[in-house]
Amino acid sequence: MHTLINQSFDINASVERAWAFLLDAEQVAACMPGAVLESSEPDGTLRGHIAVKLGFVSLRYDVAASFETIDGDSHTATLVATGAQANAPELESVRVQITSHCMASSTTSTTIRVEIELELEGRLAEFGKPMIRSVSKQLTKRFAEAASQRLEV
Repeated sequence: MHTLINQSFDINASVERAWAFLLDAEQVAACMPGAVLESSEPDGTLRGHIAVKLGFVSLRYDVAASFETIDGDSHTATLVATGAQANAPELESVRVQITSHCMASSTTSTTIRVEIELELEGRLAEFGKPMIRSVSKQLTKRFAEAASQRLEV
């Protein structure tokens, strides 16, 4: 299953501060529900896992991610992550491309626009696009709330 999700949210922080936050894998992982960053390798690869729950189904994916592009001038970055379910890698897989763009909405406020391109195989894909989009929106909302708490201190 392939789906594209576009969302945006505002944070009461300067664009420079929001941009620096988005490039800090430890801080981002700490704000992402179900995500755990386990290591950062010398080549820039980030390794960890993410737990996802949809209804009665709970899955845990081992994930490797890296920044594909980082453009400091436009405050745009693309992170690509691939993963497989820990106990059934041949049955469950995920590939996510997340493009984030920070835009100053004032001198003290930033709009973060996120485009998520998601490819799923396995049980999670069986839930269909409407359910996946709904859960993605909830996760993004929870991420935005956690990020706001860290940045708006």
